[in-house]
Amino acid sequence: MRLGLGVVGVMMWCGCAGGSGKVATGPTQAERPPLSARLPPGAWIAGHVDLSASGIGALLATSPTAQQMRPALERCGFDLARDAGGVEAAMSRGGDIVIELAGKADVKTLACVVGEPAPAGSTLELPFVSARNLEGGLHVDIPAGGAGKHAVPGAEQALAGWIAENPAGEYAVHAVVGAGDDRLAVALTESRQHARLRLRFGRKDDAAAVAAWLDELIGRSKLAGMQLAHAGADVTVDIDMARWPSLQPAIRGQMVESFAQSSGSMMPTLLVGDSFLVAKGSFAGAMPRRGDLIVFSYPREPEKRLVKRVVAIGGDHVRVEADAVTLDGQPLAATLESSDYSLSDEGGPTSVTVHAQVWREQLDGRSYTTLRMAEGGVATAVDMVVPAGEVFVLGDNRDNSHDSRFWGTLPVASIVGRVVIIWWSSSADGLERIGLRPR
Repeated sequence: MRLGLGVVGVMMWCGCAGGSGKVATGPTQAERPPLSARLPPGAWIAGHVDLSASGIGALLATSPTAQQMRPALERCGFDLARDAGGVEAAMSRGGDIVIELAGKADVKTLACVVGEPAPAGSTLELPFVSARNLEGGLHVDIPAGGAGKHAVPGAEQALAGWIAENPAGEYAVHAVVGAGDDRLAVALTESRQHARLRLRFGRKDDAAAVAAWLDELIGRSKLAGMQLAHAGADVTVDIDMARWPSLQPAIRGQMVESFAQSSGSMMPTLLVGDSFLVAKGSFAGAMPRRGDLIVFSYPREPEKRLVKRVVAIGGDHVRVEADAVTLDGQPLAATLESSDYSLSDEGGPTSVTVHAQVWREQLDGRSYTTLRMAEGGVATAVDMVVPAGEVFVLGDNRDNSHDSRFWGTLPVASIVGRVVIIWWSSSADGLERIGLRPR
């Protein structure tokens, strides 16, 4: 399985990623300007795939989504492997999507697939999509109408510049999230022989920490086929694709793994429906820092994975009474930010207001938010010294979390890794949350 195949499938059928460069149109190339030169306002992620290269189109044609769409495609006389040459797409933080398909698709093809009458001209206007024919292809706009709470001014210019620095291969995905010190730019470019993952951080210290973590993992795991480079705020990993099948198990088992949040115990930091990456390697089974978000094996059911925040480590005297947390005799600094928190009902579209307060806590120079119920905290009280080699963890949703207050401290050996970034979310604010780095 190719490194970016999952991304390609999403690009093709959901428009959730997309990109730049010449667009293949079967045996010829369309010379129109790349989509990276015409990104929608607020665009933060973009990508490109040449479906005519290396049989990618034929491979995608066997995907579950393509199989579901096959009856409609066949009815409309469109063969994905034969008639689709390439895809470029981009998405704004507000959810607006632009897709350009190269090949034989046109507005009549699109109208047929979605079950609408064929338009008389070269444009198609529907409530949920608009499209127009291009020379050798099709341009599609899918508006969402969202403003994007986390949008960054000038985001599309930053993304276009990042794409220009990292030209696409047979396919690529580029993203720029955050701003200032919290900025993170990601570029994944790939061809049959070679893949490159390039990261640019807002802080050089973050880049150095990630580079040290990767260097230790690659060396310890003897991952032949991966080469690391670090300069300033940039971290680059080059991958020999001939070795990718043997690298996949090691990467998932020892480097990084995806988890999904299925409960509200970590609100407002993590929402139900958030999918996030967890860095493993030297973070697994090692003493974390106070304030870290960690995934671990639940001591009472080791097969179950939970995520909580580390509040105290071995040797700390921790006291919890209602919502007040004290470490070594000093209360954690906390300030009230909001008296009413609006939360989505289990990741669905219905938003209800509950009587919860948002508090900002400070711990060892780190700042994060927690929820407290207005009617008061849980009755369970704790007063203990954390044993050596163990940690005390709490959920950020303090009055709705099953944590160390109830089942005791966590052995460090049970830690799977540290939460680093939200890569997808099916919550009501899903598009707003992609790319956020939980603090």
